[in-house]
Amino acid sequence: MPGLTLDRVALDAARIREVARALVAEGWAVSYLGSTFLPAEETVFDFLEADLLEHVHELDRRASAGFDRVSVAVSIPSDPSERRIP
Repeated sequence: MPGLTLDRVALDAARIREVARALVAEGWAVSYLGSTFLPAEETVFDFLEADLLEHVHELDRRASAGFDRVSVAVSIPSDPSERRIP
C-alpha cells in the first residue's frame, strides 16, 4: 500500500485486535497474533489464528482491514518440540 507508515500500521493493528476480541466475545474462534511491517516494500503481514477461514473474512469485514489476500499458513518453530499440528 503506497505511503504506508508505522503509525498507520499500528492503528490498523489496534483495530484488528479490538475486532478480534469482540468476535471472541460473540463466540467466534479467531485471534490476532500480530503483524509484520516491511517499510521498504510498504507491505504488512497480519497473523491471525482461527478455526475457520470465514472467521478471518468476518474480522476483515468488521475491521475494514482490506486484506488483499487470506491464506492458510503453518508456522515452523525453531524448537521442533514446540510444533503443533493443525
